[in-house]
Amino acid sequence: MIIMAAENDWIDAPGCLCIYFNEASAYCYQGEICCGIGFWNWNAGDIDNDGNTELMIEVLNGGRETVILKYRNETFEEMNLPKEMGEKYYWGINVCAEINYKESTYSASGDFVEEIKNKNFFEKDETRSSVIAHNSRGFYQYRCIEYQGKNALQCSEYLYGDMGIADGVANAEFILTWDEKGKCSVAEWWLEIF
Repeated sequence: MIIMAAENDWIDAPGCLCIYFNEASAYCYQGEICCGIGFWNWNAGDIDNDGNTELMIEVLNGGRETVILKYRNETFEEMNLPKEMGEKYYWGINVCAEINYKESTYSASGDFVEEIKNKNFFEKDETRSSVIAHNSRGFYQYRCIEYQGKNALQCSEYLYGDMGIADGVANAEFILTWDEKGKCSVAEWWLEIF
C-alpha cells in the first residue's frame, strides 16, 4: 500500500510517500520529489533482474515526477537512471520526429539513441500532410515488461506537433535494460502514432 502525505494542498507541496510492503515496517520516502495533487501511475517489478523488486511511482504535480525505489534488505533505496537520460525525477530523451501521414512513414532521432525510420507503420491519412514532432516533460507510464526473456522497463515520451503541446501526435516508446554490471541503456525504441 502506498500513501502520499503532503504538507499542504499546493501543486508543489513537500511531503512523503509512505510504503507498506508485506510484513516489513512502513517506509517513508522524503526525497526532493513534490507530492503534488496525486499519483499519475505506479508499477512494480524486478526491472534490472537482480532479484530485488523496484517500485516506480509517478506523481502528478502540474507536470510529472518519478521516483524509482529498490526494495532490498527489508527497506527501500532510491535508484537512478543514467545521467544521459536527464535530470533526476524528470528522466527522458530529447526526441525530434518527422511524421508523413500521406506516405505512412516516419523518421526520428534522439540524444544517445540510434536514428530510426519506418515505412507503412500506420494507416495513411490524406487529410494531414507531415508534421515535425518534439517531446514534452520526459518519460511517463513506467512499466515492467519482459524483453528477450528478461525483465525490462518500458516508458513513453509524449510527442507534440506544430500546434503546441496539446497537439499530441505520437508516443516515443523506450525499452530500458540493465546488463550484469548494473549498467542501464536503451535496448530498443520506436514511435506509436496517434
